[in-house]
Amino acid sequence: MLMMPALLWIKLENYWRLIKMVDLRKKLSVIKAMPLATGFILAEDPDPEEIRRSGLKLADLMQESCQRFETPLAVPIMDLSLEKHALCALLGINKEQEARFHFETKPNVSELLAKFDPLLHCYLRANIEAIASLAGADHYIAAGMSIGPFSLMTKLIADPITPVYLAGMGMRDESVIVCDEVLALSMGLVKKYIAAQLDAGAKIIVLAEPAANMVYLSPKQIDEGSNVYKRYILENLLELHSIMKAKGAGLFLHCCGDLSADMLKGLAGLEPLVLSLGSSRVLWEDEEYIASGTIIYGNLPSKKFFSNTELTVEDVYTLSLELLSQMERTRHDFILGTECDLLSVPGCHQVIADKIDAMYRAKDNFYSKGGDISDTSRTLTH
Repeated sequence: MLMMPALLWIKLENYWRLIKMVDLRKKLSVIKAMPLATGFILAEDPDPEEIRRSGLKLADLMQESCQRFETPLAVPIMDLSLEKHALCALLGINKEQEARFHFETKPNVSELLAKFDPLLHCYLRANIEAIASLAGADHYIAAGMSIGPFSLMTKLIADPITPVYLAGMGMRDESVIVCDEVLALSMGLVKKYIAAQLDAGAKIIVLAEPAANMVYLSPKQIDEGSNVYKRYILENLLELHSIMKAKGAGLFLHCCGDLSADMLKGLAGLEPLVLSLGSSRVLWEDEEYIASGTIIYGNLPSKKFFSNTELTVEDVYTLSLELLSQMERTRHDFILGTECDLLSVPGCHQVIADKIDAMYRAKDNFYSKGGDISDTSRTLTH
């Protein structure tokens, strides 16, 4: 039997990955608007916990989100507490103690990672099974979901700001050592969870790293030449992106925190397939720092959607039109969306739904080259 030369095989593998990525980008580029709102729809069910624990029911929820919001991108619930919950379960820490749990000494990273299996945790397993259920459907793009390693680390240390600042000064006391070890543990957990989702058939991973911002990292240190942002944020994200690319999958990088210009350039320099930013950023000004191959997503102030005092339906419509108009001028591929995931607030579900409708009404009117803000006939969410 003739053996294929190793170099030819590598070239064919790389070509296959490139074709998959081009096809994925083409499918994503036709999306004109979508909120991150799978969790919002979940709140409408009388038994959300049952759905969160069932891969098939979670897949149905993701499909419902696709149908309601007219998008092929099937996104899991953006619950960034799951990875810590899974780690606490591994450590035998109950749910009542979970929020208060923090490492005070170095964890045994290798031992914990050897024991960690995403399939042994009910919520992580449900996400993986939901992806596997949707992966073979041509009309859906099965997305995975994970918190970023730095953001997970900030949940596992009582005071993450001080050691990160000290590290930025070049110091290495016990707090920095503990922080670094917890970050290594966080990175290992995230890698294993993402790998399981990719193995299940995820075409793109929504990687949420909201803590990669000016609260946790000093823009002054970065401006003065410290490598703290590269060391704590970018190197890990680059490695995770490489893992995704090796599987022919894309990176949907989400960071809704306040960023300095250098932080933005660092994240954009990773060249994710999709870059999602918070409402503090002016996307049409940031566009010049973002590679043409990256689709820009965002960035309506969805954290205010629950309040008609802070943000009215008319405000959402106007802001949506402004985003669409300004981004159209840049000629950069753009998806109108929310700055973060939309969660249902008790007593405000319909208020939020009305604002999602306003977003879509603006999108429809913009692309039809007309429209009237008083036109409320379009209702996607109720």
